[in-house]
Amino acid sequence: MVPMSVEQQPPAPANAEIIGLPYNLGPTGATFDPLASLTFTFKGVALPNDVNGKGLTLAYWDDTGKQWVPLKTKILTW
Repeated sequence: MVPMSVEQQPPAPANAEIIGLPYNLGPTGATFDPLASLTFTFKGVALPNDVNGKGLTLAYWDDTGKQWVPLKTKILTW
């Protein structure tokens, strides 16, 4: 998992903004067996005033389609 530099980052989706660091998971074309599970926490982290934590979405950038693709996620609250 390697953080992307600002120059590498794809544009944010329409009507949205990227509020965290995008990461490269690879190598390109790799599959995860067993499936990978990622956990992100933001408890105690100051989100921008106009960002509701329940409206956050995880997505990956599809280089072929040149678009963000939302991931199936579970939102857990503390």
